[in-house]
Parts: sequence; structure tokens; C-alpha cells
Amino acid sequence: MSLLAIDWGERRIGLALSEDGVLAFPLTVVNADQHRSNNDLREIIKHQVNELKKIIEERKVERIILGWPIGLSGNETQKTKEVEVFYQELSSLNIPIEKIDERYSTKMVPREGRGLDMKDAVAAQILLQEYLESQNF
Repeated sequence: MSLLAIDWGERRIGLALSEDGVLAFPLTVVNADQHRSNNDLREIIKHQVNELKKIIEERKVERIILGWPIGLSGNETQKTKEVEVFYQELSSLNIPIEKIDERYSTKMVPREGRGLDMKDAVAAQILLQEYLESQNF
């Protein structure tokens, strides 16, 4: 089963993949900033999902794991509301989506050194690996 983890950000979308259900690896970072001239969040997200659809089809993704931003206190934040819009649009692809708490995943990614351009994909990898371990895939 091919699983894709998404670490959504307003400017970058980190993607990680697991094809064997055991190991997750960082896949790529999609530049989500290219449609920012349009300030309508729904339109921006629609463009983002269209770009992700190509990757999802190419990789034959059967399930999506979506990083769900929750405040440290456990409450929803402004980003939670934005990711909810992304989730709704992503749901139109008719692929099962599971939300996973992403509170600490980005904090686990090194802030310095090589590979900073892939830090969002590494954050997605951490999310996916946590998911795989919790599901005993």
C-alpha cells in the first residue's frame, strides 16, 4: 500500500512516501507560493491540490496522511482552519485521508546544515513514520 504524508504550509508543502508500509522517506517539497498573487485561500488551495494530484496518480497513492496543526494547548489555531480548507479540497480526490497531530514534527527537523530545502519533506517523513509505527503496518 502506497501512503503519502503531507505537511501543508502556506508557502511549501512537504511530501513523504512509504511504498512498503514499513519505512517512510522524504519525497519532495512542492512550492505552494506560486499562486500567492491570488489572495483567495480556496483558489490557492485548489491549484495546490491539482499539482498534488499528479504526484498522487504517478505514485499510485492509496491513502493520505495529513499533518493536522493543533496548538500546544490542544486547541485549534488559524493554521488548523486553513488546513481544514485544504483537507476539504483534497477530499475531492476520493482517497482515504487520515489526520495526524503534527505539533512536534517540524521541531524535530534540524534547522541548520544540509538539506534545509527538504525540511518540510523531512517533517512529512516524521509524521508518516510515526503513523506507520502506530498502525503496525
